[in-house]
Amino acid sequence: MSCLMGVFLSELLLRAKNVAGEPTLMGIGKKVLGERRGYLIITICNIVNNLGLGTTYLVVVGVTGKALALVVFDSCSKESSYDLYCHQWFYTIVAGLLVLPLSFAKSMAALKNASTVKVCAIAFFCGMTICYCFYIIGTGKVPDDLHYLPSFSSAMEGLGSINIVTGAVSYHYAYLSIYPTVVGQCDKNMRKTTYLGIGMVCFVYASIGFCGYLAFGHAGDNLLVSFTPDNVGTFLFVMFNIAFTSSALITFPVVFFDAKNCIIEIIESSIKKRSSTKEAPIEPQESINPTKEDPLIPESKPTTQESNTQSSTKRNMMILIIHLSCIGVAVFIPSILTAFKLIGGTTLNIFMYMFPCLFYILIT
Repeated sequence: MSCLMGVFLSELLLRAKNVAGEPTLMGIGKKVLGERRGYLIITICNIVNNLGLGTTYLVVVGVTGKALALVVFDSCSKESSYDLYCHQWFYTIVAGLLVLPLSFAKSMAALKNASTVKVCAIAFFCGMTICYCFYIIGTGKVPDDLHYLPSFSSAMEGLGSINIVTGAVSYHYAYLSIYPTVVGQCDKNMRKTTYLGIGMVCFVYASIGFCGYLAFGHAGDNLLVSFTPDNVGTFLFVMFNIAFTSSALITFPVVFFDAKNCIIEIIESSIKKRSSTKEAPIEPQESINPTKEDPLIPESKPTTQESNTQSSTKRNMMILIIHLSCIGVAVFIPSILTAFKLIGGTTLNIFMYMFPCLFYILIT
């Protein structure tokens, strides 16, 4: 259901883009909702949704890193351990610093290598889950609590997670940002990319969910916890967690991309407004120093290269501050459930379900 919704909503976004004649979600929003209103709504939703998701993924890495430390380091099993590598915040900070260079990417195309690593990590996690499932079936260790049909409560929980899964399937908040990176920048190739990507995601999700259920039964609801050093060995356990952590970590710069651009645009526009209000016409007055009025003495103005360098430096400083702020917030979040519920119940639904349908209806 999530994959079908992803295909349908992606098609609506493409059609709204063509009718509006705007290549970005911001452009479509401004044309549909009005210049000021569209800018405010898209910007606020973008910042809250993307920075929230990015921060949550850093928390995921911190939680997974701490779980690994409990297995690898004996000193971390103590309740009051003073070693840095035994704490969740340590892995959150390290993870945030590792992906810092990717946050300075100027386009989605610059993140293609990172996305390749993410796909390989997920493929490894999926492949190992399938192999372990076949091992369980072959050795006759299938759990006794398997059911052909889920209970009513399980079905309701599954339906309630469709919004989160749909967002993970199609990335509607960054969908049009990927469009310029597609070969030929045409709808035909974008549709091919969409169908191929969603098809791969559908296979991976279905395989991991189905095989995890066959291997662990109802205990497979939390698949990462189900894999332990006792049932898969220490090496595979570490590899499982590294693959999952790598996938979550590399997701951060992807969702961070649009959010940082929105924040920087707000800051730069406010600076321009302030500078324009401060500038006032100055009446020519006679100067005591005649050399300042000498036309033979040229005024020193910054060259184009110098101004571009200054602008790039300011932009990089703003990106650094935003990135470090996300790390700081992630350090103080103990659990990912609260953040996921908040984002999944607010901005994620707006981006996925409301914006594509609303924009297409209003623009046509």
